[in-house]
Amino acid sequence: YSDDDGGTWMGYHHSLGLGPIHRKTKLASGPWTSSSYKAWNISTGNRSYYDTAVYYCYNKHTGIWCYTSFDGGASFEFGGLVFADPSGSSHGAISTAPDGTVYVTPRVATPTVIVSKDNGSPGSWDERDMGKDVGTPDPRKTSEVSTDSASNAYHVWTGADEGIYMSRSMNSGETWEQESIRISPVEVISSVFPQTDAGDPGRIAITYLGSENAEMLKQSD
Repeated sequence: YSDDDGGTWMGYHHSLGLGPIHRKTKLASGPWTSSSYKAWNISTGNRSYYDTAVYYCYNKHTGIWCYTSFDGGASFEFGGLVFADPSGSSHGAISTAPDGTVYVTPRVATPTVIVSKDNGSPGSWDERDMGKDVGTPDPRKTSEVSTDSASNAYHVWTGADEGIYMSRSMNSGETWEQESIRISPVEVISSVFPQTDAGDPGRIAITYLGSENAEMLKQSD
C-alpha cells in the first residue's frame, strides 16, 4: 500500500481465518455510491477516509470473498463471503462503474456476474445470470466485465463452442440480455482470456486469445 505515488510502501496482513489459503487475489477501486459512507467515517473518527473505495477479492476454495477499504487500501475489514459456491470460487477481475456499482465474475457453468450496488457491503451482492443459450466450456474459463461512462455494463466470456460471447446491461447491472451476442468470427474454434474495456456510452473494445487451427483440438496437451 502506497499513498505517495509509490515513494514509500506499507504492508497489510489480512487474516485468513480457518481453511485453505486464499488465491486469485484481485484489487480495484471505484466511487462511493452514497455520501453516507463519508458521514459514517467522520462520525466514527476515521480521519483516513478516502474519496475512492478500494476493493480486495480472493477465493478460498469455499467461494469468493470480497472486502472494501475506507482508507485507500491501508486496511480491508468491511466485507466477507459474497459467493458461496466452491465450483465458482475462481473469478475474473473486479470491475467498477461510474455510479459505484461493483462487479465480480465467478467461473461457473452458466455465465454469471455478482453485483453490489452498495460498495460491497455485506448482504448487498446479487447474482445475475445470462448466456444460457451458449453456456460455457468445461473446464471453465474466466470472464470479464467492463462499464462505460453511462454505467452500462458489458460481460464477455467463452461459450461452450469456444467462441467469445457478450451480454449487455443498460440499467447498471440490474438486468442483462438473455440472447448472447457472438463476438469472435465463426472461424475461431478455441479461445481464452477475453478482456474488455469501455469508454463513451456504447463504445467498447474486446480482446482475446483465439485459434482457427482445428487440427489440435482434443489433443491431450
